[in-house]
Amino acid sequence: MKTRLFASIVTALALTVSLALGQRSLAQDETTLNVTEIVTARGYERATGPVDLTTSFAHDSGNLFVIIRLANPTGAESDIHVSFESDVGEPAATGTAGGLALHVPAGRRYRTFARATTNRPAGAYRAVVRDDEGALLSSVDFTIE
Repeated sequence: MKTRLFASIVTALALTVSLALGQRSLAQDETTLNVTEIVTARGYERATGPVDLTTSFAHDSGNLFVIIRLANPTGAESDIHVSFESDVGEPAATGTAGGLALHVPAGRRYRTFARATTNRPAGAYRAVVRDDEGALLSSVDFTIE
């Protein structure tokens, strides 16, 4: 009888620990911002979003826009950083949280944009989105001709 009771207690304790660790892991995944969409476009309107989606820009076309949609599981305010990199031969890696800082207000979803000029040498570029700690969230490639 004591052995059966002890086995039941051990099983219940193991199940409780397993569930707690699983919830802890799930909670850690839910604390990070997630980029659900990232695109480049020639323009942006607050009401409707990107205008003239493209990944290729003429050197003299003016501005390019990177539109970023975020899921924010915790709903807490945060910041993201968008940088424009020309070294697309190498994968975008975790780095410092440099670049243009954009504030993400409290809420579960958010859409924002970063604007850059196309007045740069022709070639391949990448817009990289990182969190405040420098962790890579997402990136999108584009070219300037």
